[in-house]
Amino acid sequence: MIISKDLFLLGDQDYLRLPKDEKRTMVRPATTKNQRVESALPCLPCLPAHHPHLPHRPLELVFQGLTVTLDKRHILRDVSGVVKPGQLLAVMGPSGCGKTTLLNCLSGRVKLSAGNLRLNRERLNKRWKRRICYVLQQDIFFPDLTLRQTLEYAALLRLPDSLSHSQKMQFVDHIIDVLDLGSCQHTIIGDYLKRGLSGGEKKRANIACELLTNPALMLLDEPTSGLDSHSAYNLMLCLKRYAEKEGKTVVVTVHQPSSQIFHMFDKLLLLCNGQTAYFGDGNKVVEFFNNIGLTVMAHYNPADFILEQVKGSEEMKEKIITASRDTRLRPDYPPELQPEYFNHSICDKYLNNYHENHLHSNGHLVSGQCHCQREMWTNAQNSIARPSTEVCVAIGETTESQGHVYTTVAVKEEEGKTLWLDNQSHASSSVSSSDEDVSYQWPTCFWTQFKVLSQRNFQEARPRMLSTLNWVQTVALGVMA
Repeated sequence: MIISKDLFLLGDQDYLRLPKDEKRTMVRPATTKNQRVESALPCLPCLPAHHPHLPHRPLELVFQGLTVTLDKRHILRDVSGVVKPGQLLAVMGPSGCGKTTLLNCLSGRVKLSAGNLRLNRERLNKRWKRRICYVLQQDIFFPDLTLRQTLEYAALLRLPDSLSHSQKMQFVDHIIDVLDLGSCQHTIIGDYLKRGLSGGEKKRANIACELLTNPALMLLDEPTSGLDSHSAYNLMLCLKRYAEKEGKTVVVTVHQPSSQIFHMFDKLLLLCNGQTAYFGDGNKVVEFFNNIGLTVMAHYNPADFILEQVKGSEEMKEKIITASRDTRLRPDYPPELQPEYFNHSICDKYLNNYHENHLHSNGHLVSGQCHCQREMWTNAQNSIARPSTEVCVAIGETTESQGHVYTTVAVKEEEGKTLWLDNQSHASSSVSSSDEDVSYQWPTCFWTQFKVLSQRNFQEARPRMLSTLNWVQTVALGVMA
């Protein structure tokens, strides 16, 4: 039986590259009583099902050879990496190495001079930018509003009018609970003159405002800066659990993490002079430095050690960068970062993956086949039912012990939709993604924006307008007049 852990990553852009004659010859196999078609999509836990921005699949981020040049100076040069849903990618390096520039590139704020950036094998566009949240290093809030008021006004503005007020408040409660902000939700934000939230609480409040739209990709620029070690650890632990629990893709930049925080990283990207000094699993970076003759002392924080090395002499930096380039030739280098990754045809990619890894039944594999076909699917989940063109891929397995077993995967052809399935799930899938296409240019109408902004402005200015000094001044002027 073929289960969904046999599926890798589907991109219908490969189908679009096929010749017309080859498309016509692709026929979807008919099922018989000895065949079975599985169609169960694993659901992400803990997210409200009614939320309109709920992604029907997680998001995989792949960037290859990113290069940014400004005034003939290379800010980034040939930086590559990949991070999958549920993983936490940490970008480390000394000051001025290009960490923030990399996040700006991933969010689409900085134009690339060269390179390839894909989200689920699709180029970054406006639709994907709506699923990206970017938490800046500086926290910008209204100091006189409480934490809950800040989140409520953000929800009323950023969530669509199709949701009722109670539904929006339910999602605010969910975010407060997930980020453990319940004890301070009625505390004002505060500033230098007014005591309010602590530094760690402000960081989590900043993250909470971005999570209201339920993004698939989270970018955070030095979220632990300005925090003590305990607050920084709790914040990173919260992000780590949230990524694993709800299948989010998280990319953070950190300057000098503690050893506890360092061991939370699933993936590590080390930058040196705008170039990749290391990319891979966080728990293998010590082995990488040992292989090039730089041994980490026992009971020494690996983060401190690697930062000391990339701040060393120019010869040391070049040695580390050269060793990082050599790792691209190793067989365990991520296949997503290979140049030909986006060039394989959809059928060849699936069939090769099955033949090499999974098309086995008790060790007896007879044959496998792959077919593609364009079909019309109707989206029944939306109130606006409309047909959408889909690419249907069926992969068949024939074994000695049983007949054909077909696994069918459907993705939309119109906009290059893709599919990512968790390797630990136990069901193949049939996904129609046209229900994600009913989107609006603005989530709220003009009247909603005017009403919410007016209410927020009055709420924020009320302490100044209705202060005791203003009352005394108004009464005194009235008496004198």
